[in-house]
Amino acid sequence: MTTRRDLMLSAAALAMAPVTGALAQPGAPTRSAAGAKLDALFAEIMQARLVRHPELATSLGLDKGALAGAKSRLSDASLAGVAADKAQTASELAKLEAFDAAALTGLDARNYQAVIYGLKGAAAANAQFDFVSIANEDVRFS
Repeated sequence: MTTRRDLMLSAAALAMAPVTGALAQPGAPTRSAAGAKLDALFAEIMQARLVRHPELATSLGLDKGALAGAKSRLSDASLAGVAADKAQTASELAKLEAFDAAALTGLDARNYQAVIYGLKGAAAANAQFDFVSIANEDVRFS
């Protein structure tokens, strides 16, 4: 069973994945093409989550510019919203599973493994309950 801690760690890895390239030290080896593609996929996934869960954008201080509307919105906690969250999680998992992870090395491979682990756990938990989405709960308790 996936614990809240596992989900939070996976969410943190997903949130930090797009900025890992910005943390590179001068003279560090350049990123692989697969790593750059993974960063782009992580950024796409994160952007979709920020749009669906405005509280997350606000809690991360990202409710500016294109996400400025997040300041005055709440996530959709209706049954339709829960179903949409579950579909989003399944879609994100499918995109990551289709990604060629064999080409990843080092931190990129670890980030991939951490995020896919969290998404698999969330998808499994989502399959057990009709009335709550793990993605939605992560946002409320973060």
